[in-house]
Amino acid sequence: MNSSLISYPQTWSGTADGVAACGAGDGAVIVWRGGCAAPLRVLRAHLSEVCSVDWPRAHLLSASWDTTVKLWDPEAEVCLSTFAGHSQLVLSCDWSRMETHALATAGSDGLIRGWDLRRLTSPMFTLKGCECAVRRVQFSPHAPSVIAAVSYDFTTRIWDLKRGCDPLETIRHHSEFTVRYGYMETGYGKKEKVWRYLEY
Repeated sequence: MNSSLISYPQTWSGTADGVAACGAGDGAVIVWRGGCAAPLRVLRAHLSEVCSVDWPRAHLLSASWDTTVKLWDPEAEVCLSTFAGHSQLVLSCDWSRMETHALATAGSDGLIRGWDLRRLTSPMFTLKGCECAVRRVQFSPHAPSVIAAVSYDFTTRIWDLKRGCDPLETIRHHSEFTVRYGYMETGYGKKEKVWRYLEY
């Protein structure tokens, strides 16, 4: 298969009804409108696969195997900023729904980096603890200081930045890679685990 045909999970625009974006194997970010076969826009600047996009606001985030994260104005088809804080593939990016300027990235180096859009020269925090690549990172939609991540070490970890940079909880209930976390875990092991955290 041509790598350009590989696409990753989409994210819906937070400002444009019926419009979504996904990353592609050739480094493109493809913007679609539901019901249309042809893409609205194709954003190109990454040098390798784009495996994570997030688009809750007018601008869009993309994370790539080229070790960078890019901030886009998709309407103008312009890359506004490029920042790098990982030594290996960047596998996930997330834009806080509660804090306008807060971003998080995660990658094959096992690290989670936090960023402030107003100052992208260096991370505002680094979270460690995962023993393998971090496949997905996500801010809590209920508490701006809480972050969860799933790793190829079969764990889900939760941090509360108000309590420091050590994991608040480590959940070990999958026997295969944990690949997604949306306040529900899903893994390759044919099981889903549902957890309830009242404070999150």
